Amino acid sequence: MTLSLLLRAAVIGTVAALAGLVVRRTNPEMSLMLGVAAAGAILALTAAAAPALGETVRLAREFTGLDQTAAATVLKCVAAGILARLAADLCRDAGQSGVASAVELCGAAAALLMALPLVNTFLTMLGGLA
Repeated sequence: MTLSLLLRAAVIGTVAALAGLVVRRTNPEMSLMLGVAAAGAILALTAAAAPALGETVRLAREFTGLDQTAAATVLKCVAAGILARLAADLCRDAGQSGVASAVELCGAAAALLMALPLVNTFLTMLGGLA
């Protein structure tokens, strides 16, 4: 499944990029929308891999004894990073590098805020060892 997923994403991305180059000369806005649509299609393909990821996280929790809250926190932080990166790249494609930097900064801050409960748990555990 992974290789076919990657192949489909590569084809969609390559076709959209080439079509965007052709369209950009006459209609830059349409080129941007084409890129957004391609990104949405690729994200939809990637969402199909979510069940396999969920199973792996469940197995990791069983083997390590990690509680569900900690695993969910890590996944939320990863999701925030991915979302911020995609949004920032779209902003850069639109010629808005300043906005892209702000989105990346907000993504990093959101990930840190989401991780605070995990950090607090870790610090509590360290305090209990002393």
